[in-house]
Amino acid sequence: MSLLDELRELVLVPGVSGYEERVREFIKGRVERIVDAGCVRVDSIGNLIVEIGCRDEAARRIALIAHMDELGLVVTKIESDGRVAFRKLGGIDDRVLVGTYWEILTERGVVNGVVGLRPPHLALGEQPKIVPWHELRIDVGTSSREETEALGVKVLDPIVFKKSFVELANGVVSARALDDRFGCIVLLKVLERVAGLDLPCKLLFVWSVQEEIGLRGARVIANTLRPDVVFAVDSFPCCSALTGDVRLGGGPVLRVIDRSSISSPDLVKFVMRVADEAGLPLQWGVTGGGNDGSVIQNVGAKLAVIGVPMKYSHSLVECISLRDLEGLIDVLHRVVERAGELP
Repeated sequence: MSLLDELRELVLVPGVSGYEERVREFIKGRVERIVDAGCVRVDSIGNLIVEIGCRDEAARRIALIAHMDELGLVVTKIESDGRVAFRKLGGIDDRVLVGTYWEILTERGVVNGVVGLRPPHLALGEQPKIVPWHELRIDVGTSSREETEALGVKVLDPIVFKKSFVELANGVVSARALDDRFGCIVLLKVLERVAGLDLPCKLLFVWSVQEEIGLRGARVIANTLRPDVVFAVDSFPCCSALTGDVRLGGGPVLRVIDRSSISSPDLVKFVMRVADEAGLPLQWGVTGGGNDGSVIQNVGAKLAVIGVPMKYSHSLVECISLRDLEGLIDVLHRVVERAGELP
């Protein structure tokens, strides 16, 4: 299967923060084709963890982490007219909620719904405004609470955007939840390449949960596994005055500074040197947002945040370059191969 097809397949698996089970089982199935099942476990909060490499407990612990969860909603109430009230899980801009299709994931299957808006024909001279999320409702086509409940909808059911996966020009792809499903794929591909290596360290591959609502899965990793070095694989929101010359197609990118962390300078220089010596393109810069590695850095780990540039982050049309994604896999593979040289 091509990298494009693997990415498409994983993006389309639903996994709202706190409801990552389907994504975890998908990845776990792939992981167990690569390493012995005894190397694989799920912790108390739901992180998927693979431990390989040196068995010496005194050996350095090198972690690669990417988050499984995506932005979404959760059912909070079914109105008397059958419409569904919700709350947001993660940083969804209210501007993107209106005029969208949704899938409510019930125990009996998917229930489709829409978030509509009163048309201008009926506005009666009112000025357009951004409608806050708590005033919106999901219409599932029913006209009473009983009808909606009969479809299987219940309070606390997770809700995801109905997703498309679109190929654009120049190897660019667009979809909701590329953040951070591309990172999940990167960890799988790097694991495939290094699983048989004899390295002087313990390698930890972590697919984390609940990143979008406060880095919660990573906080557990910080306090239980306490890595010495962590590579957080996540998107680099671009392209604006804040992010400078970083662009799609220019190669993977080191997210040196964001709102939650500053990557360790010596580790950043090491990654730059590895990429340069291999003749691999690499960008670096400053952006916004946070990352899982920041809370692991807080307990003493060295940190480098690395990913691919992403346009339109946290929207329905996130865009990344497949060429950047392939380059990221190559760079991280070479960094792990040289783990014995890590600063």
